Amino acid sequence: MNIHLLAFHRALHFGAVLQVTALSHVLSRLLGSRGQVFVYDYQNPHEAAQYPLFRPGSLRETLSQAIQLPAACLQRARFHQFLRDHVALSTHFGPEDRFIVGGDQVWNPSISQYDPTFLLQFLPDGPRKNAYAASLGSDHFGSPRLPLSVRQDFYFYLRHFAHLSVREKSAALLLGDLLQREIPVHLDPNALLSFDEWTSFAKPVSTPSEYIFYYAVKPHPEMSAFAKKLSQNLGLPILAIAPHGLRNPFKKAHPQSRFIHTAGPAEWLSLMQHAQAVVTHSFHGALFATQFKKSVFIHQINALETDPALVQLIERFDLHEASDQAPSKLMPAEANAIDQILAQERSLSLEYLRQLIDS
Repeated sequence: MNIHLLAFHRALHFGAVLQVTALSHVLSRLLGSRGQVFVYDYQNPHEAAQYPLFRPGSLRETLSQAIQLPAACLQRARFHQFLRDHVALSTHFGPEDRFIVGGDQVWNPSISQYDPTFLLQFLPDGPRKNAYAASLGSDHFGSPRLPLSVRQDFYFYLRHFAHLSVREKSAALLLGDLLQREIPVHLDPNALLSFDEWTSFAKPVSTPSEYIFYYAVKPHPEMSAFAKKLSQNLGLPILAIAPHGLRNPFKKAHPQSRFIHTAGPAEWLSLMQHAQAVVTHSFHGALFATQFKKSVFIHQINALETDPALVQLIERFDLHEASDQAPSKLMPAEANAIDQILAQERSLSLEYLRQLIDS
């Protein structure tokens, strides 16, 4: 029996690529000599369109993209190489093989556009259909704007899953009410590997001896302003992976501050590993910073849009959202408390995966 993972593994998104890597490695360890673990090499067309090399925009935006094109191409190459190095891709599966769909955004209608592939509609009902820590993203599923036909599709396909778990408590409540069954909540796959396991995937990046790692997936003026204050207060440069234009907005805060345009997942892990502090609005940025015991300053995406996974992470590890005032001194992370919570949650998640394999 082989296992095939279905996720957004082709996304140019660090969390998405790392989580399919983590789940693949964990399942390979649990499965042992009984079979192999593959990543099913399917890419949703709408999701693929989210990562063009060029986006239509103003003349200034087009010029900025043209200047950054060589770096963007190198970054894509590093993403693709990371997948080739660390997971087995396949588009073929046998009649006894099992599928696990899961991870970030896989059931988010605004990304998948209701693609039934991620509901495993191509498989017969029974033990071959499974989900681990699947995510709805934001609470779209509870929106009254979601078409009734989509709710019906979720009910029709998910009711026949042999094992079904989600990442967010809000998703467990929504799907539990729909399916009339208890839905367990499990760790994001990226939390299943230890610090030592993750750093074995990292590739060194040339950096100052001490720095602040700024990670954003969308422009965030308030977070950018906070990071500049923090840089000035601590006297540390900012190394940033974030959308930006032609100018470096962090240069005035510290002359060594710069943007990293070419980082793939391996380089991203290294930047996270060696940072003194992390400033982010990303769930995966906050999750890795927490696992790596960094001083982390968390911002919500904006006042109107909250990430349920990020809110849950903040509550579970008793983290704090960043205030307007940047500190002048870093406080150490509560390492023992973080380790205890992770050990407990990993034990539950791994037991679920063992049952999925053995049943």
